Amino acid sequence: MRFLYLMIVLVCFSCNSEPMLNPLESTSPLKPSPSLSPSPSPSPQVSSSLEPMPTVTPTPPPILDPLAKYGEPEIETNFNKGSDLYFFGYALSPGGAGTIGLFDNEAEDDRMAQLLLPANTPLSGPGGSSQLESYKKNYLYGTYVARFKPGSCASLKEGVVSAFFTYYNDGKDYNKNGLVDNSEIDIEILCAEPSTIYMTLWTDYSDDENFLKTTRKLNLKTGEILQTTLGQESKWGLNTKLKWNDDFPDINLFQNYLIFGFTWQPTYVRYFMVVQDQEYELWKYQNKKFIPQIPAYVMFNVWHNATHWHNDLPASKPNQPVKYNVDWFKLF
Repeated sequence: MRFLYLMIVLVCFSCNSEPMLNPLESTSPLKPSPSLSPSPSPSPQVSSSLEPMPTVTPTPPPILDPLAKYGEPEIETNFNKGSDLYFFGYALSPGGAGTIGLFDNEAEDDRMAQLLLPANTPLSGPGGSSQLESYKKNYLYGTYVARFKPGSCASLKEGVVSAFFTYYNDGKDYNKNGLVDNSEIDIEILCAEPSTIYMTLWTDYSDDENFLKTTRKLNLKTGEILQTTLGQESKWGLNTKLKWNDDFPDINLFQNYLIFGFTWQPTYVRYFMVVQDQEYELWKYQNKKFIPQIPAYVMFNVWHNATHWHNDLPASKPNQPVKYNVDWFKLF
């Protein structure tokens, strides 16, 4: 009887109970547990087809103007017309000419001024030159820059000087030192010395025996410098030997237009040259005693020197006409 009773109880219990489920087999949805950290941001949607990036053309670096540091020019002339606001051309030598506005496709605007020295010119020295000269003589401190092509010769035996300079001499002795004042700053290039530049500062000139000047002669090819010795400004000789350290490009002073300039201030004169958009300092002179302090004309000229400056031997006259072309002038 007891056994039968137990069987009945077990059967009744199983009838009233829900079947037990294996949690791994449950089909009812599970609620996520609350998170203690903020919900993460949704993942960005990535397109299956990537758009090509636009092609960017690199901007070339600007061409730097080596003269930009001097600011805007106060005076600028391109010699592109038959007449000019600042300069006029003339010739002291018979058969010579100073002509403004001639065509030349190597000039920056196809026009330039040309100084013509005739073949076998009868006159030597600056008194037989062809010239460009400023109308006014009131040029003083500033930076003077010109682009020009010096006159070439058929032979190194010929003596021809192409010059860019300031000049004023009225025969008076303003500083009362017993010599006629001579305000002059020169850049001169000679056919007989095709790699050489002469730079000279004059303060006084009465005659060839009574003057004060200082000169530097620079050979661009060898780097050799000959210079007036301090205290020897009343003599012609160049007796200080120096060496120029710049890594200067190989150029021909007579084949192409060149840019030369000088900065004239009360306490110094600084000569420079621009080649391949780079400025090279040629000389900075700082002895105020031998720096001109009087306003002057601005001039260009070409002439025959009867005696070579480098060896004191006679120089031949040019056997062909010599042409000195000036493209432009700027004063900053």
